[in-house]
Amino acid sequence: MTTDKWTLLVTTLYLVATVLIWLQMVKSNKHAEETRKESADATKESLSLTRDSLAATQKAADAARLDQRPWIGIRGVMNTRFGELYSTESRSGPLMTTDLVVFNSGKTPALDIDICSEIQVISSAMRARVQPLSDDARFNEVCPPIDIIKDTITLIRPQSGMTPEKRRFVGNVYPGQEVNVTVYGAGISQMGFEEDEIKRIGRDELRLFITSRISYRDIFGETHKTTFCARFDPTTNKLKPTAFGNSAD
Repeated sequence: MTTDKWTLLVTTLYLVATVLIWLQMVKSNKHAEETRKESADATKESLSLTRDSLAATQKAADAARLDQRPWIGIRGVMNTRFGELYSTESRSGPLMTTDLVVFNSGKTPALDIDICSEIQVISSAMRARVQPLSDDARFNEVCPPIDIIKDTITLIRPQSGMTPEKRRFVGNVYPGQEVNVTVYGAGISQMGFEEDEIKRIGRDELRLFITSRISYRDIFGETHKTTFCARFDPTTNKLKPTAFGNSAD
């Protein structure tokens, strides 16, 4: 066999071998790509299942918290009256007082209950609107933050020569427990109602509102608030809830 024929044969065999190797590499790469895709799909599916599992777990935990948490509300308003005198060196006048019945309808204790209340007197002629304590700005003005008295039931009563306190610390309220909280109002002057003020309230020339905000924690560490707003009806001497300022979360 001549040299040229050997060269042609070797070259042909080399080309055939190269083509076979290339085809094998293509096949291997395709298989590797398919394997990678299958692995990626499996990982994606696994992550999706994990997310679904976590979401279901979180949903179950949220449902458990909702089922087990405390719920603080105002079950009743009683004994709205003008009576106890508020005295200073210069004058004295009766306070308006009303008793709020705070109730825990939930399944666990409501912790560190902090009640802020205010009685507002508004001229009906001015058509001014009551400022409920559901409004954060009003709440911070009326009851700025101070230390909480824990694990006790403390009602702060007005004393001679002092503006009636607008904050009450009730401590913890347990499931099914009621706590009566007395709220005081001292009139426009904040020094006790004048006789003319009481007469004008009776004629509906002055309108009297009570607004309250109750803050508390649940056993899971979440903070909640309940707000209450009602208007005094001089024809019945009772408080009627308003269409605003009443909520619970």
